[in-house]
Amino acid sequence: MNPNTEEDIMVKQYGPNTSTPTNTSLFHCWDCMVLPKGEGLSGDVGVALQPAWEIMGLYEMPAIIDEETGEPVRLNDYRELWNNGEMEARCRANFYFSGMKESMSGTELDFQGGVYKSYPGLAADGTAETQGSVNDYTNQYRVRASQPGEYKDINGTKVKVSGIHGLAEGTGDEGYSRMGACIRKYVQAEGTNARVFFTNYQPWKVFRYGEILLNWAEAAYELGLITGNEDLKKEAFEHINEIRDRAGAHQHEMVTNPIDVGSETYGFAIDENLQYIRDERARELCFENHRLFDIRRWRVADIMFQNGVYTHTLLPYLVLDENKWIFLNEVEREGRRVTFDKRHYYEQIPGGEINKNPLLIRNDGY
Repeated sequence: MNPNTEEDIMVKQYGPNTSTPTNTSLFHCWDCMVLPKGEGLSGDVGVALQPAWEIMGLYEMPAIIDEETGEPVRLNDYRELWNNGEMEARCRANFYFSGMKESMSGTELDFQGGVYKSYPGLAADGTAETQGSVNDYTNQYRVRASQPGEYKDINGTKVKVSGIHGLAEGTGDEGYSRMGACIRKYVQAEGTNARVFFTNYQPWKVFRYGEILLNWAEAAYELGLITGNEDLKKEAFEHINEIRDRAGAHQHEMVTNPIDVGSETYGFAIDENLQYIRDERARELCFENHRLFDIRRWRVADIMFQNGVYTHTLLPYLVLDENKWIFLNEVEREGRRVTFDKRHYYEQIPGGEINKNPLLIRNDGY
């Protein structure tokens, strides 16, 4: 990242005391926390933070399920997911997928999730809403490894079952990607960093021009809804398309008669244009510490994560009897659920403060 770019308004600067304005040595651990363990990659922990399909799937990319048949789309090579011109540049810049080379080390990443001896069914058959999507179908056809990079004999053939940086049953929840990808955004691209704790010095963006455009677009559209001003709504999408154009994504036209996509899910109206603006915010500001605050201020978090919600993968599998590749949105192996309680829309007022002032009322849920 260029610390002097016109994009940046406020950044956290890191480095030795010879380079920081406050004469203080300051380093962080981003690379070793988001890259998998491996040669030239993470030397500590490894992929403690992993991307889920819920964010990856918001970007333009090739279809992984045939819309007509419901079957997984077959690929000759897992690299076809990202190198055939269909995946938007911003997605390739935010995530590392199998077959990509990590910029600083030159190491080619391999997140293969396993092997299917055969895949005669629908995508839904291998993506059950159970921990690791385990069901009778996966028990019959799916083969996984106990360690990354492991080979197994399947039907008399020695086959690589797991990518060297990918899913394996014996690796716990850190070190190797369970999701079929890892975070690329803000990873140090040049240098000879050892990538262990507190050795990273790339700056961290706190506030940048892209956020101004997104704030402007959201405010203009919301005000246009309240006042009935169509020009304000159009102005919103001018800024959305400014974001998309510079990111190498296709332009998006505002829908003239948008449908309500919110009432059925959230109990209040959100039209499809406003939802698109919100999704664009998630795409552009991915991993910049905005998402949780956004879904809280929109008052949708408690519905999104009602009763606890699984996250899903984008795992590549070899279909052995076809010698083809498929990608599946499985429930991730650890089967952890994301939850959000309504009380977390507000902070707790300390009991000591309430004792000082009997007129203070505790926030709901505390």
